Amino acid sequence: PRDLHYARHSSLHDALPILCILMGCKFRKTIAVWQNTVQWILGIQIIFLGEKHMKEEEKEAFDNAYHRARRFVFKNALPLELAKWQYHFENGSREAVLETLACYQNTDGGFGYGLEPDYWNPHSSPSQTYEATEIIWEIGMEREDADHPVIQGILEYLSSGKEFEDNSWAHTIDTNNNYPHADWWHYPYASWWEDTPANRFATDYNPTAGLAGFILYFEDPDTDFYDLAKEVATEAINQFLMIKDCKEMYVVACFCRLYDYIAEAGLEAEFPMEAFEKRLKEVVFQTITQDVNLYITMWDVNICRPSTFLRAKDSMYYEMNKNIAEFELEFIAKTQLGDGSWEVTWEWGKSYPAAWGVAKNWWKSKIAIQNLLYWSGMMDSEE
Repeated sequence: PRDLHYARHSSLHDALPILCILMGCKFRKTIAVWQNTVQWILGIQIIFLGEKHMKEEEKEAFDNAYHRARRFVFKNALPLELAKWQYHFENGSREAVLETLACYQNTDGGFGYGLEPDYWNPHSSPSQTYEATEIIWEIGMEREDADHPVIQGILEYLSSGKEFEDNSWAHTIDTNNNYPHADWWHYPYASWWEDTPANRFATDYNPTAGLAGFILYFEDPDTDFYDLAKEVATEAINQFLMIKDCKEMYVVACFCRLYDYIAEAGLEAEFPMEAFEKRLKEVVFQTITQDVNLYITMWDVNICRPSTFLRAKDSMYYEMNKNIAEFELEFIAKTQLGDGSWEVTWEWGKSYPAAWGVAKNWWKSKIAIQNLLYWSGMMDSEE
């Protein structure tokens, strides 16, 4: 062992005779072979030590960013974001997240009260209810948890028929206009909205596609409501496979979640999953902003980040987006602000400036959690 230790750390010239003796080399003609072998061993060691050093540096950078972000979140976050932070990073419980989430739930089972910080409508809406389902997915609720009151309330709201027409839940609702909100949540449409097939598709299926998946996963299969959700999901997938221009990131994310729910529920045989997966990979690639130069000027509302669709290298979307996914990881590391947060790079516009100042701060804690989950997920999947 001592000789091998010496050989591993010696120069090639010094290591060669030791290795030859250890391996019983008696003939000069084997010297060239052993020289190549030792070069290969030392080369592998250098690569290994280099990778180990890089991983240690990455871990140290993450830890520094984590502690800075933690200070910001604990000083600024709403209770729900704090509960999510503790769940993801500090051994917090799912129940703590659900108890806080329930504070945003109305008696009809739907969600409001600014759960989505860009509109503060207290009344139940499909979009804010979908935001609740995303949190439920995020904390790993499973089918056996379907009896939880929060989940049952959502199913009751969605099955009530409120804001549901032509197999689609409304993207926006009229009472949005009575409360502070971003322009894109204005009813019936944003000021810049144009009547195009792509825009109609986006408003038809955001959040409808994701909500249909939620129902398929948590609803009793022996109900008419389950059958309706299956019909909605089938129609949505068929439309998705036919639409030619679908690059609106949020509706694409809804379809990604629909795919996830179908797969988790074991319902692959009920839908054209092979074609669905192939099309999702194509559309996700087209939707993600691939040009790194567009990121350099900081995030813009029109920039679509890889982390919108993936959080680890084992994601089915990673390989096609590998380069930009790695770039985003570096970009997150470089753009953390001095207070531990990250910049919010969109605005509501000229309306509700005071409310936007509050919402912007709420967003910073959400963004901190999203960025660190992406960072940690990408690091963990390297091990």
